[in-house]
Parts: sequence; C-alpha cells; structure tokens
Amino acid sequence: MSDHASAVLAAAEGIGAEIAWVIIYVLCWILMIAPFALWWAGVRTPRSERRARRAEPPVAAHGSPVADAGEPDEAPVRAAG
Repeated sequence: MSDHASAVLAAAEGIGAEIAWVIIYVLCWILMIAPFALWWAGVRTPRSERRARRAEPPVAAHGSPVADAGEPDEAPVRAAG
C-alpha cells in the first residue's frame, strides 16, 4: 500500500488495480483500432454521398460510352485515400 494520500492507479496494489490495468489496456487497443475498423467498414464516406449513390439510377448494362456522352458528369471528383 502507498503512504501517499493522493496515490493513483500507478501506485495501487491488489486485484482491483490489476483489473483496472486490464480495462485500461483493452480500452487503449479499442480506441487505437476503432478508427481503422470504421474506415474499413465504409464510414469514411460522408452520409450525403452515400445517400446520393443510393438515389442514382443504375448504370446501363451495355455501358456504351457514346450513349452516355451527352450526360454531364455531376459526381464530385475525389482523390483516392
């Protein structure tokens, strides 16, 4: 036991302190991995862009560039990454 009245977790002893350190360790890993997991899951695109993509009509099966030449491209151009 510490003789300081203001001792924090670093000076704590016992099973309660070990449980607290495990919780802190797990939270650190979660907070470190969560941004990458959200990015991989598709949360990286703004909600407005996801809604716009769902509202777009499906692309024609023939995919002829001549048929689509008259329509302007209104989609914003974004850099990869």
